[in-house]
Amino acid sequence: MRIFDAHIHFCKNEEQYEGTVNELLKYADNNNVIKMGIIGWENENYLVEKAINEYPNKFIGYAWVNLDEDNPEIIEKYYKKGFHALKVILTEKNYDDTLYYPFYKKAEELKPLYHLYFEIFHNPNLYPRNKFLSLTQALEAYFRIEHDEKYISDDEYHEGYYKQLCKNIPENLPNDFKSHLKKGTFYYANEFSLRKKLKTILDEHESIFSNIPGDIKSEIDTLVNTRNYLIHHDESITDCDTSRIPEFSKILKLIIETILLRQIEIPKKQIIRSLS
Repeated sequence: MRIFDAHIHFCKNEEQYEGTVNELLKYADNNNVIKMGIIGWENENYLVEKAINEYPNKFIGYAWVNLDEDNPEIIEKYYKKGFHALKVILTEKNYDDTLYYPFYKKAEELKPLYHLYFEIFHNPNLYPRNKFLSLTQALEAYFRIEHDEKYISDDEYHEGYYKQLCKNIPENLPNDFKSHLKKGTFYYANEFSLRKKLKTILDEHESIFSNIPGDIKSEIDTLVNTRNYLIHHDESITDCDTSRIPEFSKILKLIIETILLRQIEIPKKQIIRSLS
């Protein structure tokens, strides 16, 4: 049986760091513990950050957050540093007090992109196909949170075009097919496709991608077709290449890392040097 020990209080100072890490690694080896959730102490989150960077396949970081003194934006700071969870305790008010809602809202907003991205690289046993699909999902989650662009406004679509489309569904179709059109195909038809989302993100960061080797934009159609083939197993989908899945994953990883680095305001020139 493989074990995930989800609750371990980490060391409180630099002097204890090396000994604590060695002790935990030994404990994991002796007890078949594959992952350990390590919890920072107040003002000592940097020690957890150091451990998850040095041993990403063993440690998952929990950041200590003071809901009474910290700003909700600190949640984003910790996610960008690679923390996967939060430690909240001894608050002045009840946990469900409305004053704490901004913290919970920020954590919920950030969860999809960071969790999907870091989950991939904390799981060395993930199949290449699953890694590729998870990366596309992470980018779609990012786009939905940060852009949420549509072809036309939601009000215009749902109050006009959507109702008209549903009205024109032939009555003689099977009920489950009519439901699929109403609640699936037609309902989400106003959202950008993955193809358009990726191209929009590339345009947004064109000053970076145009200065690194390779023409990423020219690969998007084949990348998306490959994703669609894996999802639908439709032999009519052309211009797809499953043999290039590892290569496509590298492209998606490059795009996500660019987004994350820009969000923490790393200079563009430094990002270009790093990605080149």
